[in-house]
Amino acid sequence: MGWRDDRRYPRVDPATHADRVTAIYDFMQGGRGIRGMRCPSNYFALCNWLLGNYRMGYLNPGWESQAWYTDWWNGDFKLSGELPVVTAVKGMPSVAVDEPAGKRDRR
Repeated sequence: MGWRDDRRYPRVDPATHADRVTAIYDFMQGGRGIRGMRCPSNYFALCNWLLGNYRMGYLNPGWESQAWYTDWWNGDFKLSGELPVVTAVKGMPSVAVDEPAGKRDRR
């Protein structure tokens, strides 16, 4: 999120990052398909990179720009210590993953 390493593609801003991550989570919970595919029942985990760096006591600046909880992008995107993806994921429903896709509770 935020970098412009490959200028053939537009910069991923914080809102786009949050939209994409929540789309993947919704797919994993059975709430949506992606490119016509539903999440297979054997998909059971997703680990994002990187929730925290400095705030978790690792003081290597090389990773700080990739953390969700960070002050790194505050100036560029007018943030306040965390990426919008944090609020977006916290606002998602909690869905049991051991239920068949058609019976999942979409609270």
